[in-house]
Amino acid sequence: MGGGEITGAEAQLDGVTAPKQKRSALAFSRVKQAALDLMCDPDTVDFRLADVSRAAGVSIGSIYARVQGKAELVRLVQREELERLNAELDAIGAEAEGHPSLEAAADAMVRGYVRALAERADLLRYLAWVSTGDAEIRRQGRASEQAARGVFVRVLREACDRAGIAVADDDLAWCFQLVNGVLAHSLSLNTLRADQPVELENRDGIAGRLSVTIIAFLRRD
Repeated sequence: MGGGEITGAEAQLDGVTAPKQKRSALAFSRVKQAALDLMCDPDTVDFRLADVSRAAGVSIGSIYARVQGKAELVRLVQREELERLNAELDAIGAEAEGHPSLEAAADAMVRGYVRALAERADLLRYLAWVSTGDAEIRRQGRASEQAARGVFVRVLREACDRAGIAVADDDLAWCFQLVNGVLAHSLSLNTLRADQPVELENRDGIAGRLSVTIIAFLRRD
């Protein structure tokens, strides 16, 4: 997940001043990437803007010209990375909807969701940690999760409809909550560090079990 280009929307984010010149925009992109790298570093308990300045090769004064402080920079990076996550989940959902059977559609959605979150586990751990003291980070996190839930539930709803299976909205929401709960535990998303990083093979195993569980639940008599 790399730091993205500056967008006009950034000027609307509290505490952020979007650069107007290309050189300044490129420098700020390095700042965002450096902040993201530090946020994803499992060995970094906390960091300062001075650490971002050093990693990005951008003066601390230039950073303060763009953001009021570290909190604003973290919120901006969070917003951009969650936008990327949700765009990826939209694509996963669109691909899953192309499968003709409930089994194939649900499996594609579950596996895609697990992989997308697992690839961002270090960032999500950091955001969960800082969200306890930052209402805006909590708000952005909830909005992203709500969008993800919408995609997940829509895919399962359409797959069930094609299969002629009547299913309650609460049951579809439970499927999403089940996946989130298992991932939060398996990937240690609610702690700052993961004692044992989950290898790709294990992620696939987790996704496979979740897929089987959800399909059996939806097809129950």
